[in-house]
Amino acid sequence: RKTACYVMDKGYDAETLHRQIREELGADSVIPVRTWQGRIRSGTYRQEMYANFDDERYRERNKVETAFSVLKRRFGEELKARKYWYQVKEIKIKVILHNLTKAVQTVVIVVVWKEFNRAGISQINADILGVKGVDPLNATRSHRVCPYPVEARVCLIKNRLF
Repeated sequence: RKTACYVMDKGYDAETLHRQIREELGADSVIPVRTWQGRIRSGTYRQEMYANFDDERYRERNKVETAFSVLKRRFGEELKARKYWYQVKEIKIKVILHNLTKAVQTVVIVVVWKEFNRAGISQINADILGVKGVDPLNATRSHRVCPYPVEARVCLIKNRLF
């Protein structure tokens, strides 16, 4: 599949890179223009980027950076495979595992939410949660009870989902 847009930070701002992305790859480049003493360096694509910078597309970059950060924290930064194609497979497996983990978390939250609504639970028994003598709806953070309203209470208390 062909990439339609390349979004990069200021460190990649160079006329040659803009030209390569746009002319050879046939894609858009969204790279903030570096200024030097308030002036823009020469270049057709750089001046066009300065005049018509797409903030909305550039902010999408944060989502990608966050996803990469989560993948690295969860599965490590190193690849065990030595050959290129095995490295590609390893990365794909990590991405699939990440997506499955997110899907399972979503299913667990939905199931717990449906159970709470089905049972009509509006007040949670503090003794069941292991917090004796404390009203869980009005407890402070020191009691490890979720500080949000009842509708939003799908959280961990003493490392277990309730």
